Amino acid sequence: MRYRQAPTTRTPLGLLPALALMGVLGALGLAGCSGGDDAGGSGSARPGEGADVTSLSAPAKAAHPLDALTPSEFDTFREVLAAGGYLDGSAFPYLALDEPDKQSVLGWKPGSAFGRRAFAVVRRQGRTFEAVVDLGARSLVSWTEKANAPTGFVTSEFGTASSAATADERLVAALARRGLAVREVSLLTFAGGSVSDPAEQGRRIARVIPFRVAGDAATLLSRPVEGLFVSVDLDTGKVLSVT
Repeated sequence: MRYRQAPTTRTPLGLLPALALMGVLGALGLAGCSGGDDAGGSGSARPGEGADVTSLSAPAKAAHPLDALTPSEFDTFREVLAAGGYLDGSAFPYLALDEPDKQSVLGWKPGSAFGRRAFAVVRRQGRTFEAVVDLGARSLVSWTEKANAPTGFVTSEFGTASSAATADERLVAALARRGLAVREVSLLTFAGGSVSDPAEQGRRIARVIPFRVAGDAATLLSRPVEGLFVSVDLDTGKVLSVT
């Protein structure tokens, strides 16, 4: 396996997963949300906003079987799913190279041809699917439903969850009891984790937690509003509870 040294960046570590996701979804032209419309962020203050990020340029063509997907391969993936009617209304929490088996990689010689496939986790109409696309043949190899398999977030859902929380009067009232207004907090969205509440079973749950914005932005995460969080169903965009 080959290793490449990435250019130096000054990106806060906490932003790296989100930036990587947005880069993948931006290459798809979907921005990680249904119908290709990016709902954007939550409108809340974001730690590290304005950081100097060095762009990483992707090669035009893969030179090794394990090279990451190229921009043109993202385009091919999108076109194949669109042709099959699977694109509109779908979200893509994960999209990457469908890695070939180890023996074929070990037997590969520089300059020889190799196949390329893409693998994606897809959230569509409240259901989860796995898709495999043969990029050379421009064909859909498989589209498999994975029952009871909640997925990770896509970019737009961070805004979906925080917007739903902001509009909920129970949160407004809970903040007021603590002497705070909505404008004085930043609402950050986190994964719901393991759930035990029967009302949350089978749902994709996000926990929205308010943090006080007063003070140094670099230490925002050290100022949560203790004992207060909002549970949101990401598939419906509805608040389930304010605790």
